[in-house]
Formats: sequence, structure tokens, C-alpha cells
Amino acid sequence: AKTEFMETPFPPPRLGVWRMRSSASTAVITIVAYEPYGEGGMEVAVESTDSQGQDSKWGYATMFDGVFREVTGQRDAETAVEILDDWTTRITNRKDGRVHQVIVSVLSGDRNTLSNGAVHLDEDGDIVRVTHAEYDRVQQAFREFPATRSRRRVWRWDQSFRPLPGRHTRCPRG
Repeated sequence: AKTEFMETPFPPPRLGVWRMRSSASTAVITIVAYEPYGEGGMEVAVESTDSQGQDSKWGYATMFDGVFREVTGQRDAETAVEILDDWTTRITNRKDGRVHQVIVSVLSGDRNTLSNGAVHLDEDGDIVRVTHAEYDRVQQAFREFPATRSRRRVWRWDQSFRPLPGRHTRCPRG
């Protein structure tokens, strides 16, 4: 089968597969896959296994416009994502209509680490705890190709990219 490509003059920094490392987390393993979605958006798929061996899978799509969208795999959950600057996004999580968590996610200068600070809120919107997790890139979704006639580097997204075959399941689009 022929591979289809999306070309871009630079690699979108978050696309690919990431693995969480955090001593504060109860999760034994958490894998996050970011893929292109629509015109300028991103689809997020998460798989984790907790310390009791319980697996969970969930995901969402965002256009980075701050609009709440359904989270698949979590009942009555929605997520809104906004770009704060070239390196930082704010992720707001809502359950049963109430914001319960706000995450600020910062991409490192080498684009291989995501540092997430999460504020957890109670029913009144008061902070009950703050957590931190870091994610290391484990798979790059883009490849660099030789300079074209314009002498610019070209990065291509392999549309057949499927992170972690046999383990990762894509969340539904739309």
C-alpha cells in the first residue's frame, strides 16, 4: 500500500508517542499518542495501567480553541485545550459539567520532554492539590527529508503511522 504524507516546513512539536515518568503518580505506565486532527488540530489517545493492573483507555480531539469537547472512554467528561505560546498549552478538564483539573503543559527546548503541572479543584473551585508529571518522547511521528529545490528542509507525517502496534488503540474521530 502506498504511504500518504502530510508535508510541513517544521515538525509539529507534540505529535508522536510519549511515556509518562512521575514518582507522584499511581499509574504504573501511561502512554500518550498525539496525531494530526482536522485542519490544525490534534487527536490525543491515552492508555494507562495502574498499580493494581487496571487498564484504561481514553482520548479526545482538540482544535486548540478552548472549546470543550467530549472525552471518549470517560463518562460525562470534556476537555478544552488552548495554546498559550509556542511551547505551552493549557488543558482544562471538566467532569459532570464542573472543572476539576487545569493542566499547564510545557514542551522542552529540545522538544523531547513535556512537563505537566496539574491543579486539582474541589466542587467550589478551590485548589485541593497540585501534581507534576513529565513525559518523554518515545516515538517521533515525523521524518526529515533532504532539502527540496527551495533548499528548505521538509518534514513529512507518515499517515500510516500507528503508535505502539498491538497495544495502542486510536480514539474515534469526530
